[in-house]
Amino acid sequence: MNRINFKSNRSRICTYGKRTLLFLLFVLQLSFPLFAYSYNGYGSRGPRAEIVKDRVNILVKSHRKMVFEFYRQNIFRLYCDTIGGDPIDPSPSPFAKIIVNTAKEGEIIPLLKEDDRFIYILSKDVKIALDKRTSCFSVTDLRTNKEVLKEVSLLNYDNGKVTQVLSCGAKEYFYGGGAQNGRFSHKGQEINIVNENNWLDGGVSSPNPFVWSTNGYGILRNTFHKGYYDFGKKNENMVFLCHEGGTFDVYYMISDKPEKLLQDYFTLTGAPVLLPKFAFYEGHLNAYNRDYWAEVNEDEKGAVLFEDGKYYKEYNPVAQSFADHDNKYIERRKAYEKILSLYKTKYGRNLEDQYLESLNPQKRNGKSNKLFTAQAAIDRYLNYDMPLGWFLSNDGYGAGYGQTNSLNGNIKNLKKFGEYARKKGVEIGLWTQSDLETENKEGIPAVLQRSISKEIGTAGVCVLKTDVAWVGRGYSFGLNGIEEAAGKFVKYGHSARPFIITLDGWAGSQRYAGIWTGDQRGGEWSYINFEIPTYIGNGLSGQPNMGSDMDGIYGGKNPIVNIRDFQWKTFTPIQMNMDGWGTTPKYPHILGEPAISINRNYLKLKSMLMPYTYSISFEATHGLPMIRAMFLEDANSYTLGKQTQYQFMYGPYFLVAPIYKATPNIDKQGNDVRDSIYLPHGSWIDYLSGKIYKGERVVNNFMTPIWKLPVFVKNGAIIPMVNPNNNPSQINYEQRIYDLYPMGQTAFTEYDDDGITTAYKLGEYTLTQIELSGPDAGEKGVAKVIVHPTAGDFQGSKKEKESLFKFNVSEQPESVSALIGTRNVKLSAVASFDKLSKVKNGYFYDAAPDLNRFATPGSNFDKVKIVHTPILYIKIEKTNIRKNLVEVKVNGYINNAGADYAGNIAYSMPCLSFPYPAKKENVCIR
Repeated sequence: MNRINFKSNRSRICTYGKRTLLFLLFVLQLSFPLFAYSYNGYGSRGPRAEIVKDRVNILVKSHRKMVFEFYRQNIFRLYCDTIGGDPIDPSPSPFAKIIVNTAKEGEIIPLLKEDDRFIYILSKDVKIALDKRTSCFSVTDLRTNKEVLKEVSLLNYDNGKVTQVLSCGAKEYFYGGGAQNGRFSHKGQEINIVNENNWLDGGVSSPNPFVWSTNGYGILRNTFHKGYYDFGKKNENMVFLCHEGGTFDVYYMISDKPEKLLQDYFTLTGAPVLLPKFAFYEGHLNAYNRDYWAEVNEDEKGAVLFEDGKYYKEYNPVAQSFADHDNKYIERRKAYEKILSLYKTKYGRNLEDQYLESLNPQKRNGKSNKLFTAQAAIDRYLNYDMPLGWFLSNDGYGAGYGQTNSLNGNIKNLKKFGEYARKKGVEIGLWTQSDLETENKEGIPAVLQRSISKEIGTAGVCVLKTDVAWVGRGYSFGLNGIEEAAGKFVKYGHSARPFIITLDGWAGSQRYAGIWTGDQRGGEWSYINFEIPTYIGNGLSGQPNMGSDMDGIYGGKNPIVNIRDFQWKTFTPIQMNMDGWGTTPKYPHILGEPAISINRNYLKLKSMLMPYTYSISFEATHGLPMIRAMFLEDANSYTLGKQTQYQFMYGPYFLVAPIYKATPNIDKQGNDVRDSIYLPHGSWIDYLSGKIYKGERVVNNFMTPIWKLPVFVKNGAIIPMVNPNNNPSQINYEQRIYDLYPMGQTAFTEYDDDGITTAYKLGEYTLTQIELSGPDAGEKGVAKVIVHPTAGDFQGSKKEKESLFKFNVSEQPESVSALIGTRNVKLSAVASFDKLSKVKNGYFYDAAPDLNRFATPGSNFDKVKIVHTPILYIKIEKTNIRKNLVEVKVNGYINNAGADYAGNIAYSMPCLSFPYPAKKENVCIR
């Protein structure tokens, strides 16, 4: 019998034992991922779950827990921190809240279940399955029985950052993140949720920690800390969502449609503000009460021709503000004094004895400065017959709103300007860089003191634009600032609806303000190029109210780019002429003809589309944005990514494909072609020619003379309109107009309210249902429209209205008939549109309408014919729209103006190109 020498073999046995044990652990690790955590504080039972009131607490480590809490049946919150505490909202300085008080719908007590592998947390709509071995969870939408979200590793707490890693599907796409310049579809990309103050392509101007997936979930990080998101760039199978701060506080929204996810986001952070009607018109901004205009020679750099036939140049005196406490002011002042000396040497007069810009005309040295006032700027819009809805005079950067030695004196000056503006139908506001209340604040000169309560309550201010000198830190600072301003409007402005324009936004900004893209340079294609996807992405981030500088704040001497910018922004919410900051004045007429005529045509069109725009703006407060990514109309592998990033839907009916670059085909006048226009399923009508195209194809070589924006209308569209106007005060509220494209069965709900107060939140608004029917495209049959009685009411609404219907046709119909209520209406045929206005009930068939209605009389562009396919106009007398429906029937209706309708059977993406002739003609081409 052999004896075992334990002493000599001890080290060998230990070595073998360790190897065996490590091998076994390795096998177990492969079979049960992260099994080792069971030795690190879970205990033998693994994670333990319990319900405390309406929260589910899951202990996953010593002094560490996950807290699940349902806010709605499909929305839940997950909170974890490093010490295992209960959920605590962020408490930034200054204080601001991302989540609104109404977000949680009472106590929703979930069902808690458990088996050997998982802990299950169930609401009516959602199942959360927490793996006991890994402590990772997945989420299933019980309404579709689809797993929509899955964690692939534990939360990573590292260097003050918390990162969650989710699985990423091969066909999964991601959107959101705020104003990510030049981007909206993030699959395979990374984005920063950081206030970068970078207003160029690839920068971030207004971040938002809200993103969502086509898999059916949205995520909102309840934090004001900086973030970084990776949607499959490092690893195509993984999504990394990282924020600074030691707390993981996240709201998950589980819904299967984009509009539902946006509604969920609004449930948590508040509905977007409904902008007042005047906000959808052109706005003009400048810095008054600071700069001098001096007469110069025509060849002087920066010289501008004024109405008196003389040339003047603007000079900034570098007025000292309370913010100047360093040598920069001294250096700038020395440079300006050199300018003063050079001007006197050249022209023999003192520059500062010339004309000081101001809000209202005043005399200095016996000379009136009327041409250089804000009043004169408003008059220029009127003289050029250009729409203008609002006007901002800067209150900072050395420019206040008066030159008296007291705040009250300056408020009086601002009030005088406001009274003048409102007589012209224009509302006023301020472009602010400072705190809202600085009256009698030490170190601030009278010219720069301000009081928002007096500005609103006394002077009638109803617009506010923030700037980086005030909200440039962004995060909670920006949200706090616009929340305070919005409250002041309601308190001092007789329930005035806040119209605030901001940048450096965050989650929640939409409930107070529209988003501005920042300072950009005009005259360059690159800005149109990246602004289009930026607008799209902002809407997908729950921020539907978006605007930018018209042709930039700087530069802008390129008439072609100027015209193209005015064209596509007709179909956007906010337009701003940022004047006084570059060498070129910013007006829609500043670059002469044909820009004057073309810009006027598009601004007038924007004014006529007000009922449609206002209706989709109201929809955006609880659903889809105004500017819609193409996949919201037709989701497929072509539209979900970046291939359609240079076109969008404006509401449900308009497809807009802006001219965002010059092709090799462009000529000196700017006539060009547009490629890669994707037309979704159905049939689409060229809005400016009436020609019809079959969808599910990509159109190339689309002719776009300088006056033509590629814009299509979906067949079946119902477009509510009004008379051409320059601001809401000129709208004829006793008439309603409907532009109709009958095909199949369609419907649209027209929304209206007083347009300026918050009474709509109390239910003071009207809804009008319009139903339209017609034969399939290219076929003849009966077209019918029914305008149902209007429901609701608001102060100032008109009960008696006439109706004008525009049927887009390709030939004269056989007959027309109409009803008011149950009463037959006799319609008289007339020979012109002017004669139609003189009869109570009648119709006019216009065989060749000319859409060039607003060209400058006598200009070369006035000779251009923009001929549309036939339109049948039908006028119905005034009736009580609350009591009576109006029905119009067109027998023998057909719309077959198909330049390229029949025979297109290609449906794959990309597909056929449109075979336009290679030869380009002059500006009169349509």
